[in-house]
Amino acid sequence: MFSCGNYSNNFIITVIEFVCVNIRKLKRKRSLEDLFNHRLSPGTLFNFNKSCYENLEETEEIIKEQLISSSILHNDESGMNVNKDRLWLHTAGNKYWTHYACHPKRGKEAMDDIGILPFFQGTSQHDFWKSYLKYDNCKHALCGAHHLRDLEYIYERYEQPWAKAMKKLLCEIKEKVDSVKEHCDHLDEKTISEFQRQYYKIIDDGYSANPPPEQKDQKPKRGRPKRGEPLNLLDRFLLSLTLFEQIFRENSHFIFAKFSSHFICISQ
Repeated sequence: MFSCGNYSNNFIITVIEFVCVNIRKLKRKRSLEDLFNHRLSPGTLFNFNKSCYENLEETEEIIKEQLISSSILHNDESGMNVNKDRLWLHTAGNKYWTHYACHPKRGKEAMDDIGILPFFQGTSQHDFWKSYLKYDNCKHALCGAHHLRDLEYIYERYEQPWAKAMKKLLCEIKEKVDSVKEHCDHLDEKTISEFQRQYYKIIDDGYSANPPPEQKDQKPKRGRPKRGEPLNLLDRFLLSLTLFEQIFRENSHFIFAKFSSHFICISQ
């Protein structure tokens, strides 16, 4: 497996695990010396990591292939510092497989280089980062966990009751779906209709509390007028239903049934 002198595979794996975890460098070095009563040079640690990287190449390709052929893919990206440089950690995963990739870019250029989303034809679930929506080779769903976080922010920052009501409703939908999904793949018509009524009422209440910005009698600025964070989030909830319509291409009642079942649960 590894070709690093006389060190055993188990020893190398243990050292790599120490090196890769988030421990301060000094504490990491002392822990290795205390554990093995053996001092390892920086060059040896580098060779261990390099050998591991090379051995995992085939494994990485298998993970990519499994994710590309899956029906649902969860995508996210997060900033990280590497040698004082700002890089982005891109993740793609499902219930069984997860792929991590570090890249200098956050957007579509990085996703193209990683080589998963350009070939994926299922449903990609993600936040509202615009780069994901540029891929028309797959369908899209917006992440319920991100929505819950954003609703909490809107309620605390702007004190808007509709945001609290929407968060409560989405959690109720999830609980209801969890209670029946072991023996049924959908909710009954009466329950769906009631959830649908509450959902649209909350959106109506939100739009009533956040009317679109008025155009003043002055020279118009380039681009569309700023709509504010609450209004943008409301627009996103309508977009979520539109995306599910693209997935299922059925009538609006059926769309909401699927939306209710998957909006949060798909991210679990």
